[in-house]
Amino acid sequence: MAKTEDKAREVESLVEEIRQSNAAIVTDYRGLTVRQMGALRQLLRREGCRYRVAKNTLLRRALAAAQAPDLGGMLEGPTAVVFCRSDPLAAAKVLAGFIRENKLPVLKGGMLQGKTMTPDQARELATIPGRDVLLSRLVGGVQGPLAGLVGALQGVLTQAMMTVQAYSEQKAQTASA
Repeated sequence: MAKTEDKAREVESLVEEIRQSNAAIVTDYRGLTVRQMGALRQLLRREGCRYRVAKNTLLRRALAAAQAPDLGGMLEGPTAVVFCRSDPLAAAKVLAGFIRENKLPVLKGGMLQGKTMTPDQARELATIPGRDVLLSRLVGGVQGPLAGLVGALQGVLTQAMMTVQAYSEQKAQTASA
């Protein structure tokens, strides 16, 4: 009976993680040492994420209870999930950097805002520029044409002022003659 209650609590905990996360990246943690697992958890925690080992059957139940997409074949073998409550791009970048250095863990896929991702899509997520970079590109893209417009308007106004000044000088010369 106690095991059943523990499993029920674990499923409830996973359901909460799923509901509070806007992304989840599923990995196979086989081969990671305890030290590496701790280092990865610490890196992900800085980005507002949790790296959590989960039993596949309990994770399937939690996904169903949270009405999240079925992750199907991703939930085979040892499974750990990165639950991202904040910026999933930052978490994907941290995970990609860790994998580059350690060759582990192996990406299985995941879900982003209710849609499943293949392992390749999860890898691509790490290559997308961050929010700040995208916003600065947007501002730069808007600023360029506006600066051109201001320059053109300034040229037209300068030309108009020069014409008025030349006209007034000519008028003053004809009045004095």
